[in-house]
Formats: sequence, structure tokens, C-alpha cells
Amino acid sequence: MGDADVQNAGAVRFDDRGATTNIEVALEYDPPGGKAGELVAELFKDPDKQVQRAIDGFRRVVERRHSEQAESRQLDDNVMP
Repeated sequence: MGDADVQNAGAVRFDDRGATTNIEVALEYDPPGGKAGELVAELFKDPDKQVQRAIDGFRRVVERRHSEQAESRQLDDNVMP
């Protein structure tokens, strides 16, 4: 993607489940050095863990924003005209 050093491709799928949203990530990458490069990447920078940390951070941002919006709506509802 873009000018990345490692050739990669992927997709993110959001599945609305009512009160929650399931996030599915598919990621493919071709590390330099073939299988040996992939092993080194796994040892030093586990891509699965990096993706999971990014998803967790995204979830925290979205949940915080949702909570703030719900609080704001509740305050608006409590204001008397």
C-alpha cells in the first residue's frame, strides 16, 4: 500500500451486530527475504500482534466517542426549554 517497504494488501470488514460491531481484518504481506524474512518479522515485530493492537486502539477511540455522544444527548434531553 502506498510507498511501504513491504508489499502488502488487505481489507477490513465491519459487521454490525446491533449493540456491537465485529471487526475482521485480512492482511497479506510479502516480507523481504521470503520465508526467512517472514520468520524474522514474526520474531521481532509480530504482525498479528501489531494488527490486534491497532484494532484495540481503534475500538477504544470509537467506544469513547460513542460514550461521549450518548452523554451529550442525555444532557440535551435533560435541558428544559
